[in-house]
Amino acid sequence: MDFFRKNNSTKNEPPQKSLSRRQFFRKLIQPTAYNDPPVIDTDRCIAGKSDCRLCQEQCPFDALGFHDGKIQVFASCCRECGLCEAICPCGAVSFKSDPWDAFFSSLIESECALKSSRLIITCESGASAIREWMRGKKEKHDQPHVVRVPCIAAVSHIQLLMARYCGIRAVSCICPNLQCINRAAVDRWQAVLDGSRRLTALMKTDLTIESFAWNPEDLKPEDIVFAPDSERDVPDPVKIDHPVPRDISVLLTRLADCNDTENLIADDLPLPFFDVVTDENRCMVCGSCARNCPTQALRIEDGETRRLVFTPADCVGCRTCVHKCPEQLIRLRRYVNLSQIMNRKTICKAEDGRVNCRKCGRLIANRTLLLKIEQRLREKGFDSSADALYLCDQCKRDAVSPFHS
Repeated sequence: MDFFRKNNSTKNEPPQKSLSRRQFFRKLIQPTAYNDPPVIDTDRCIAGKSDCRLCQEQCPFDALGFHDGKIQVFASCCRECGLCEAICPCGAVSFKSDPWDAFFSSLIESECALKSSRLIITCESGASAIREWMRGKKEKHDQPHVVRVPCIAAVSHIQLLMARYCGIRAVSCICPNLQCINRAAVDRWQAVLDGSRRLTALMKTDLTIESFAWNPEDLKPEDIVFAPDSERDVPDPVKIDHPVPRDISVLLTRLADCNDTENLIADDLPLPFFDVVTDENRCMVCGSCARNCPTQALRIEDGETRRLVFTPADCVGCRTCVHKCPEQLIRLRRYVNLSQIMNRKTICKAEDGRVNCRKCGRLIANRTLLLKIEQRLREKGFDSSADALYLCDQCKRDAVSPFHS
């Protein structure tokens, strides 16, 4: 099976109402090219309401910018490598013609009753070479599935996990041109590939991920095209949900081959898994980080105490909480605990007691914040104002009213 994003229009070609004979024949022999710049889903993109600029920071060609409260694509600079799609933690970047939906749909329709569980992801040049190599093969099960993309830099860890969910056991990402203009993007994408390998190893799932960067003349078909081992049984067909889940917590739950998920922990994984670290002894639980969190990974829970809670499965690493903390007590670290993500656990990051009005007993504020304000007021000699902190607004008005008895 071969799935490919095609676009037969030429790039940056102005429309013409009429063509001369010379222009007509020149147009016939002009090579086709991709004309499929990324599309930003403004409903999913959180750049306008946070400090997230991950796609812009990672783009090696300066093809993305932030203007008028949203991410914009500069088509003249874009080389359509797809790295922004692989990097975006919100799934807000996509291409109009995407091969993955067609590929996953075909696997679902066949319920994974496939003799080949190997997937090759490559560009047009790599796919053409593989097609030539396999042209003489007669046995169908010798042929892997091929997904053609403009560049392997567009492959994300989510797509690799979705492929495994659909029955794929081995993935080869092939870049057949060491001098490709997108090599800068592929070099940055290697972090995504390494993170995906570490993640699948942590999950103990049987997915092999390989990456090749060879010139076509040096690439041998036997190095990348593998028939199923004769001693190994072909996987039985499995029933797959439609559509294939894209939520990371759902995929991890379905694929993790381990009963004891509490110990599945990794630091510095170069994938969008993060932990919020704060100084719980100094945090005033003011709520500034929670109010500005675009995904509500940080929230305030009010009860007998005021608590700052964190949901790792919802954090995308946009660093808004780091920048919005008035005391500069928050930092992010790359960290994944599969149990926390799979079960969508919440962790208390800071907790503070509550202070009630000395007169009527109404709730005023949390203790640490009030003590800090009181200290500053007394240092400046405003003792009466400091005493008034422990009264609610209504009792303060009653205290200064001439009708108050």
